[in-house]
Formats: sequence, C-alpha cells, structure tokens
Amino acid sequence: MTIEGEHRPRQFIVWFASFEQAKACYADPEYQASLPIAARAFDRELSILEGSA
Repeated sequence: MTIEGEHRPRQFIVWFASFEQAKACYADPEYQASLPIAARAFDRELSILEGSA
C-alpha cells in the first residue's frame, strides 16, 4: 500500500557498508556508462539514503 508519493510496482533496495561506498558505486564509470541504456529501458527513480543497519 502506498501511503505517500507515486506507487511503483517494483522496488529494489541495495545495502552498502557505507554512504561513501554507495556514492562511489553510482559514480563508477562502468555504472555511468550503463545509464543511457537504463533510461531507454524503463522509468526509474534512484535515491541514496544515509542510515544505519
């Protein structure tokens, strides 16, 4: 049930050991090279959240 915001039929959550690791993964040249393909394949929303385990 969506309480706030747009309902998304799928959600994928990835946990990283640190906020810095998550940002580094996003900035990785290989990942950045894949973004144009992902943009053509589907609508997406990505967030990097700082938290604790």
